[in-house]
Parts: sequence; C-alpha cells; structure tokens
Amino acid sequence: MKNHLTAVIALYSCILLQGTIQSPLLAESFPFSLAQAASFDDTISYQVTAETPIMGYRFSSRAPMPQPSHLGFPDFTARSWTVEFAPNDELSILAGSISWSGLPARIASPARSGLSPFASIAGVRAGATIRPSWAAGREYFGIEWKTTYLSLISFASPTAPLEKPAWIQCTLGIPFKKDSRPALSLSFFSALAHRAASADDSWFLPEPSLPDRSILIPGAELAFDLGSFSGNLAGMANFGSFSPQKFALTGDLGYAGKVFRAGASYFLGDPSLITLDGTILTIRQSGCASCSIRLPLPGGPSEDIAAGVTFAVKRTSNLSMSEGGKTLFSGGGELKATLTHLRASVKGDRDDDATKISAKLGFPTLFTPDLALDLAGSVSFPRSQFSPGTWSDGSASAKLKTGRIGPLSGDLQGIFTKAKPDSPMGIECIALFNLSFTDALANWTVIGTLSGKPLKSECKGTLSIRADFP
Repeated sequence: MKNHLTAVIALYSCILLQGTIQSPLLAESFPFSLAQAASFDDTISYQVTAETPIMGYRFSSRAPMPQPSHLGFPDFTARSWTVEFAPNDELSILAGSISWSGLPARIASPARSGLSPFASIAGVRAGATIRPSWAAGREYFGIEWKTTYLSLISFASPTAPLEKPAWIQCTLGIPFKKDSRPALSLSFFSALAHRAASADDSWFLPEPSLPDRSILIPGAELAFDLGSFSGNLAGMANFGSFSPQKFALTGDLGYAGKVFRAGASYFLGDPSLITLDGTILTIRQSGCASCSIRLPLPGGPSEDIAAGVTFAVKRTSNLSMSEGGKTLFSGGGELKATLTHLRASVKGDRDDDATKISAKLGFPTLFTPDLALDLAGSVSFPRSQFSPGTWSDGSASAKLKTGRIGPLSGDLQGIFTKAKPDSPMGIECIALFNLSFTDALANWTVIGTLSGKPLKSECKGTLSIRADFP
C-alpha cells in the first residue's frame, strides 16, 4: 500500500507540473480552460480536457497499477480522444469519440423501457445532436451545422466505414410566430448499419445464415411544442439485399401543466428489426405512460407535495420462431415532499422479477445553513415472496455535506449494503473535498475523493484539477 501511495503522489505531481507549465503559454493569447483528472483502484485512469472559445480537446488513458516489486511510472495506453472545432454557434466539427442524441439515439434504441413518474416528454430539440464522449472504441468524424430553423448533420467512421454506423440528418424548424423558436420540426434521416454474419450453429436461428452486409435505415420524425403539449412521432425502416423489408413506428406525447403532468410512449415494429448499431431488436411492441400531480404548499413557492405513477408493458420477440415471445409488465409510484428544511420521497417499482422500495430524506440546513444531511435506503423483494425475511440487495447511505468555508467545501458519506438478510454487511466510506481559489494566473478548482471498504481493505481515489485562464 505504501508503494501504491508513492506512485499516486508521483502521478499527482506530474499532473500539477503539466498544468503549471502548459497553461501560461496560452493564457497570454486568449481565454482557455485546462482540466485534468486521475482515478486509482486496480488501474490508473487519466483524463485531460483543454477548451478554448473555438476548440476543445479531450484525451483519456489507462494503465495498470505498478506492482511493489516493479515500481515506476505507469505504462499508459490511450482509450479515447476527441477534438472539437466550433468557430461559431452554428458550426461544430468533431473527430474521435462522439456520442449522439435526438433522432439518431431514437433510431438506435426505438423502444422505451419506461417513463419516470415525473417525466417530461421532449418535443422540438434545441441542443446539439453530436457531442464529445469519453467512450472507448468510438473513432468517428461528425459535422453539425445548426441555425434556429435549419440543421444538417453528417456522421461516419473514416477508419471503418463498412463496420460502424454512418448517417446523415436534415431538420427543418417551423415557427408559428415571427422571430420565435420553432414550434414544429421535421427531420429526415438516412443511415447505413453493419450486420455481421451469424456464427450460431442451430436449427433455430434468429435469421438465416447470411454474410456480412450493410442495412439501409431511413427514418423521419415530426416533433412539436404547442403550449403545454409536446411530443414526437418517428418512423424507421430496414432495407437490405439479403433480408425482407421491416418497418417500425414510435412516438411520445406529453402534457405539462402547473399542477398536472402526463406522458405516454408507444413503439410498434416488425420482428427482427435491426437498429442503428447492427443488433436485432428483441422488443416488437411496447407502451408506457406516467402521470403526476403537484400541489403547492402555503410555506412558499419552493414548497410542494407531489405524487406520480407509471406503467409499462412490452411484447418481446421469439427470434427463432415467427410466433411466440413474452408479455412483460412493470410499474411503480413515487410520493415526494419539498419543504424549506426538509425533503423526503418514497418510491416503489415492480416488474416480473422483483419489487423494489426506496426512500430518501434530506435536511438542507442541519443546525446551520453550512451543513446538510442526506439519508437514503432501498430494498428488493422477489415478486412472489413479499415478506420481511425474503428481501435482497438492501442498501442504506448517509451523506454529510458542508457549505463552502472560505475556499473549501466537502462531503463525507457512508454506504452500507447487504445482499441477503444472513449475508455479511458491506461498508464503504467516501470522502470528498472541493477547493476553489483564484490567483494572478487563473481560477483554480481542485476536487478529490477517497473511498475505502474497511472490511475488505480496498481503497481507491480520484483527483481532478481545473484551471480557467482569463
């Protein structure tokens, strides 16, 4: 353990040295930010982010923890990188690890698993569709040009154009009033997904044995924001040389008022539909709905009590036969209260496997405005054995948070877990500190965490440093 701490201190010193050497060179020309983070357990993970008004860069790497007998500087291996060039608010060019949202994410996962009791339904999306990501193995190139009423997006993998998804999207926004944000948007989407040859050896294959091939996936979406109502309707299809045509339809509808809120989602698709990442969707039909009510309390605008329920049903496909599958149900509810000096919630969820009950209790001001306490707990029961002696996966946690005292604030948390009533208890302690200060060079933020499991003699930690240069 002593040698591990030596390696940790050495790496921390390198991080600090790198930040202090590189930062003044750019601070004299234009504002920029430099952030670096390292985490330590069985491996050492290192991340660095540099941002200017027009460019951004992020890089992550990982190395095994040096052994006591071979102590030295860790041998890091690159995991992901991203470069973003955004000369203005309309144009963004990204290369490296990229994530996507909006319609492409809907094409990749068209069937919702459910809605939370207090869910909000997305209508016309205003944010960026492609963003930098820390995920490994995602070497892509993307361009997004976006104005108030028109956007064009292109996305592909130059290193593996036939093995990873590639798509383009065009969105037109339609306002109902001059110079207002769009109330309607119409998006057109076209993608190529790669489907690998099946290596299964069985008489009951999910599809006939076919070679590697590309699947054309066209799609379209109509989204709207009309006062308290919002929603979207999207359709997609599969076209390929070796498989029949397949179609799918998915949509959301939501209402958000001051007191009452409701939402619903539905999906219907042909069996063995292929998604954007080249996998076969096992759900052929699904639907979910939620509603909630919020009642203000006389204590002030921030005090209220709210209750909500949710329900979901889905029909799975039997991939080896044209008929069959299962119908699965799930649902739950939540009750929560928000007061000036107290926040509390109780939530229950049930599906075909188990029932889970969780509760949270928070004190925003514990004796003093600079001290807060959060308590939480959860427990699960088998669906057919709901009794005190059959619970599993029980957990409880307590977090004490301090307000900022000068440049320093922090958290102290304890987590207690038990897999079964007669299993040993697991204990984890987590400490966090946040140090913020300003000197003549930059605005500095240093965040560190240290967590340990005393019963298992395990310990891990993280340290992140951010400098914002004027």
